[in-house]
Amino acid sequence: MMTVQFSARVGRITPPASLRMAERVRQLVAQGRTIIDLTIGEPDLPTPPAILEAASRAMRDGATRYTSSRGIVPLREAIAQSFWRKHQIKLKPEDIVVTPGAKQAIAYALLALLDDGDEVLIPEPCWLSYRDLVLLPGARPVAVPSAFEGGFLPDMAGLEAWVTERTKLLILNNPVNPTGAVWSDKTLEGIAEFCSKHNVVLLQDQIYEDIVFDGRAVHPILPEAGSGFPALVVNGFSKTFSMTGFRIGYIAATGGMMENILKLQEQFATCASSVSQAAAIAAAQMEEEQIRVVQRVYQDRRDAVLRVAKEVGVRVFRAGGTFYNFVDVGAISEDAWEAGERLLMESGVASVPGPAYGQSGAGFIRLSLVQDIPVLEEAIRRIGALGGNAPWNAGAGQPQ
Repeated sequence: MMTVQFSARVGRITPPASLRMAERVRQLVAQGRTIIDLTIGEPDLPTPPAILEAASRAMRDGATRYTSSRGIVPLREAIAQSFWRKHQIKLKPEDIVVTPGAKQAIAYALLALLDDGDEVLIPEPCWLSYRDLVLLPGARPVAVPSAFEGGFLPDMAGLEAWVTERTKLLILNNPVNPTGAVWSDKTLEGIAEFCSKHNVVLLQDQIYEDIVFDGRAVHPILPEAGSGFPALVVNGFSKTFSMTGFRIGYIAATGGMMENILKLQEQFATCASSVSQAAAIAAAQMEEEQIRVVQRVYQDRRDAVLRVAKEVGVRVFRAGGTFYNFVDVGAISEDAWEAGERLLMESGVASVPGPAYGQSGAGFIRLSLVQDIPVLEEAIRRIGALGGNAPWNAGAGQPQ
């Protein structure tokens, strides 16, 4: 039998740790174990009924065929209106391409912009897939480290230290998966100057921008065409509207940058799902109401975790956004992978070890706040019990 030789490019890719851990949970549950599953970054809130009705109506009305590869005009208009309403950024529909999920949009951007040997700066800890998506076109991911004490965000000197003549692009996630850190407006101003100074393209993943706490707001950087530096913004409907299965996202940029993104869409996917696009229009129409809902729910959950963590002596990074908490497990084991395994097998709490998000995540685990408050509180109590209630300064977090 002939052995198939797969490409070196696909050989560079590793399966996401969050999906591996979720599969382990499924196996244990099938064996009869009861597990508190805090692994996957998928909202537990229901998809709003108006979105489901819009999808159903689109199917009944025959909107089940190919659309423009750019996406239907009403949806791109709605996205442009959202940019203006939330960020006072003016976009035209032609500045936007609707994609089958935000992950696909990020992949398009990296494939369109990177060549062999290009370097991409990625502040860590970071979302699992950035590294692998950078490797696909032959580029090199360059981890920019951070630490708990610095709010899990590198400062400008930290970014400058990693710039070389091959630096092509900077990936910025705001708020940050897995820590929940939020980039300040002042730091973002510095990043804009940094990108302009070094001629670096800025790729911004804003998928969690609506899920921010304590009265915060986050805004992307998108210079007007012909000014500043090249910048792209990726977002989607999965997290705010609980539409993960709809696979609907988008990428936006000014100055005609979408033409090369469009080439990839045309070859890889043709277009995003017509039904999902109709559903996304309904989502955009209820955006302000839904943002209030998710902010309230996830901030309440974060606060409950911090409160119990303080009671039981577990150190937790105070997230400024997302629906994640980054939890110190050094009292269980110096090795976060071992700590995660012990939590799973001995305490029935499933998490994702911090080093999966880069070496800056060593000593921590990520918990997804996708369970009701009593379940999250129980998970933290179990972590505290397994760690022997170490006397941490619980609830410390991002400098204000």
